Amino acid sequence: LDVEDMENVSPFRKRSVVPILGLLENSLYENSLVHNALCVLLQLLNACPKLADILLDHGLLYVLINTLSTLNGLEIG
Repeated sequence: LDVEDMENVSPFRKRSVVPILGLLENSLYENSLVHNALCVLLQLLNACPKLADILLDHGLLYVLINTLSTLNGLEIG
């Protein structure tokens, strides 16, 4: 992703990343889907450091913790 492209993305679209990541919790059986989604998140955060603050304010930490918790439950069960 290019930094210039990130500057042109609307704030609404930037915030929509969190609900999409919220779907990961139910998608953990598909490893490639989870891997690709997390790689895109990493690219977004690298391209636009301010995006991390926006996403944290809109529930990114909650989504990631729920995903890790579900993943841990899958490994134990």
